Amino acid sequence: MGLIELYRSRNYFKRIFYTTILLIVPLLLIFCSVLYIFSRNTALELQQQSNNKVLSQINYNIDNLNEMVTNLTVSTFNDRDIISLLNSPSLDMFQFYNKLEKMDRVLISNPYLSSIAIYNSSNKCYYSTAFRSPISCGVKESNNILKAFLSENRTFPKLTLLPMTEEDGAGKGSVLSLLIYSSAGDYTPNQSVLMLNVKSSWMFDNIRMINELTDAGSGYAFIVDSQGKPFSPREQAAPDDSIMEELDGRLHNIEAPSGSFIARTEQGKQIVNYLTSKVNGWKIVIVQPYDAVFGKINALGTFSLAALLLFVVISLLVAAIASMKLYKPVGRLMNQLNLPPTLDRERMSGSRDELGYLSYVYEDMQTTMSVLRHDSEANRDVRRHYFLKRWLLDSRGISGDEYEDYCRERGLDAGSTFVLCLLKIDDYVKFRDSRNELEQKLVKFAATNIMKEIVASHDADPEVEMATDHLVLLLRLPQGEEQPAPGLIDRLKLIQDTVSGYYKLTLTVVAGQPFNDYRQLTGQYERLQFYSLHRMILGKQAMITPDLYAVEAAEANEPIPLDLDRRLAESIRSNDLAAMKARLDDWIGWVKGLHIEHIDFAVLQIVVVIHQTIRELNIQHVQTVMSKLKRYTNQILEQETLEDIRSQIELVLEEMVNERNDVKTDKQSFLVDAVKEIIQLNYTDPNLSLQGIAAIMKMSPAYLGRHFRSSESLSVADYMNQVRLSVAMQLLEQGEDSVLEIMHKVGYSSESNFFKLFKKNIGMTPGEYRLARKG
Repeated sequence: MGLIELYRSRNYFKRIFYTTILLIVPLLLIFCSVLYIFSRNTALELQQQSNNKVLSQINYNIDNLNEMVTNLTVSTFNDRDIISLLNSPSLDMFQFYNKLEKMDRVLISNPYLSSIAIYNSSNKCYYSTAFRSPISCGVKESNNILKAFLSENRTFPKLTLLPMTEEDGAGKGSVLSLLIYSSAGDYTPNQSVLMLNVKSSWMFDNIRMINELTDAGSGYAFIVDSQGKPFSPREQAAPDDSIMEELDGRLHNIEAPSGSFIARTEQGKQIVNYLTSKVNGWKIVIVQPYDAVFGKINALGTFSLAALLLFVVISLLVAAIASMKLYKPVGRLMNQLNLPPTLDRERMSGSRDELGYLSYVYEDMQTTMSVLRHDSEANRDVRRHYFLKRWLLDSRGISGDEYEDYCRERGLDAGSTFVLCLLKIDDYVKFRDSRNELEQKLVKFAATNIMKEIVASHDADPEVEMATDHLVLLLRLPQGEEQPAPGLIDRLKLIQDTVSGYYKLTLTVVAGQPFNDYRQLTGQYERLQFYSLHRMILGKQAMITPDLYAVEAAEANEPIPLDLDRRLAESIRSNDLAAMKARLDDWIGWVKGLHIEHIDFAVLQIVVVIHQTIRELNIQHVQTVMSKLKRYTNQILEQETLEDIRSQIELVLEEMVNERNDVKTDKQSFLVDAVKEIIQLNYTDPNLSLQGIAAIMKMSPAYLGRHFRSSESLSVADYMNQVRLSVAMQLLEQGEDSVLEIMHKVGYSSESNFFKLFKKNIGMTPGEYRLARKG
C-alpha cells in the first residue's frame, strides 16, 4: 500500500514516464505503417510493370499473327484454283476435287489454321475444309461456319480478325476468322467470300506460356473485342459474370490504350491489367487475385505488427529505467526541503507535480517580496510627492532639516542649482471632456515617463509632478554649473513633439530661470504660471523661454484706439462679412501688442462693441442674435489663444449676417407669394397688369417688377401668361367650349395675341392641341 501511495504522489515521475512512452510508441507505429504502405505500393507497381511487359509481348504476337494471316489470306485469295472455286458457276468433277484439295494443302501447311471456307456467289455454293460439310449448295441446314455467318446479313470488316464460334468433332470452340472479298467497298450479297479461321488456342497457348515465365501465372488472361465481348480458349472457362460486370463498366469508359485498376468482385479484389491493340481495337486483359499478389506483403505487415508489440514492451522497460534516473535529482531536492514524499493533495491538485509545487513555493516567495518592495516604494513615492507639492506651494514653509532629509534620500547636494519648467496642456477643457479620469491619469503618466527619458542627459532622476491642467518638471543642474546646457530647449521641444505624436496632445512649455535657494521654488512656480499667459499671443504648443518674457510688451495702460471701434461698428451696420473679418484682424493685431495682463480686457471690449452695434441696428430677430452673442461670450473668454478667440468671434459675426439675410429673404418671398396669389385670383380679368397689381400692393410698379424678376427669373407679365395658358390647356383637353370661348375665359381679349402666345409657348395652335390630345 505504501508503494502505491508513493507512486501516486510522484506526478513528475509519471510525466517523464508517459512522455517517453508517447515519444517512442507513435514513432514506431508510424515507421511500421509507412514501411508497410511503401512495400505494398512498390509491390503493386512492380507487378503492374511485369504485367505490362507481358501484355506488350502478347500484343506484339497478336499483331504479328494478324499480319501473317492477312498475307496468307491475300495470297490464297489470288490463287488460281481458289479463284475458280470463288467465281466459276460450274466445274468438271475431277478439276473440282483437285481445287478442293488445294484448300486442304493450304490448311495442312499452316498449323495455326482451323479451317478454310469459300462462298461462290455464282452458284450459291459453300466449300469448306471441314470434314462434315465440305460442300453445301442450296441446303438450308448446314454446319458451314461461313454460311452461318453470311446468313445473318450483316456487314463486316475486310481483312480483320473476328472472334467466332466453330463446331467440329470435339464440340464448339472459339476461332479467329478473317474474311476477304473482291470489291474495295462494303460487302454485298452477290460477292464471293474467302474465310480463313485461326485456332484461338494457338494464340492463348502463347499467352499462357508467357504468363508461366512471369509472376502473372497465378491469374488468367482473355481478350475483349471491340464490341465488349470476351473470348478465351476452349479449355479455359469463361470469365465469371461478376468479374465481367465489373470490368465491362470500367473498360467501356477507359480511353487510355493501357492501364490497370483494382476491381471488387464476389471473389474478392482483383488486379486487372489491360492493353488495347492498335490493329483491331481488342483489349487484352490479365486478371490476378489481389491476395495472391500481396501475400508476402501481408506477411510482412503481420511481422511488423509483432515486432511493434515487442518494441513497445521493451520501450516500457527502457522508459521506466530512464524515468527513474531523471527523477533522482527532483527527489533529492524534495528531501533537502524536508517535504514529505506524499505531498499535500490540495497543493498538488490538478496537473501540479513536484516541480509545479516547487515553482508554486518560489513564486509565492517572489510575490511576497515584490509586494513588500512595492509597498515600500509606494510609501516613499507618496512621501516624496507630498514633499514636492509642499515645496511648490510653500517653499518658505520647508525647514532646512526637511530639505536636507529630502536631498539625502534622493542623493542630491543641498546646494544644487535647479531649473523649473511648466508644461501646460493645450485645449484642457477638450482633453478633460473627451477622456475619463483613468485615461487622463494614464496620458499624464505616459507624458511624465517621456519627459524623464528625454531630459535624462541633463538630470538622471528629475522630479515630475502632475497638476490639474499642467505638469511640473524640476531639473537639477550638474555640480558647479549655474546655467542649463544649451540643448535643454531642444529637449523640451522634443518632449512636445513626442507627446503630440503619440497621444495627439499638445503642450505649451514655459522654461524658468536657474535658482539655487530652495525657498525660491514657490515664487518661480507662480511666475511661470503667469508667463504661461503668453500662450494667448504665441498660440498652442508654444515655447516660452526667459529671453521671451524678459522683455515687456506695450505700455500697460495704452487706451483702445477709437478708430478700431468705429470701423468695426461700420462693417457690422453694412452687413459686410468680409469687412467685419478685416476689421477684426486689425483689432486682434493691436491686441497682440498689449501686455498680457490686459489682453482679457481688450477681448471683452471687442464683444461689447459688437453687442452695442447690433442693439443700435434694431433689426428683426435682434433678440435671437443677442442671445447667441451672450452664449458665445463665455466661450470666447475661455479660449486659450487669440486665434481661437478670433474663430469664435467670426462664428458670431457669420450667424448675425445669416440672420439678417434670412429676414430679407423672407420679406422678398412674402411679396412674390402675394403677387402670385393676386394673379391666380384675377387671371380672367383682361385688364390685369403689373400696374394694377402694384396699385393693390401700394407699391411702385418698377420696385415690384424688379423684386419679382430677381426672385422668379421672369417678369410679372410672363408669369401671368403661364397661368392663363395652363388653364386654357386644361379647358381644351377636358371641356367642349370653343377656342374663342376659352380665350375669353382665361382673360384674353385679342384673338391674334392669344393664338400667337399659344403657338410660341406650346408649339401648336389651340385647335391642333385639342385634336392631338383627343385623337
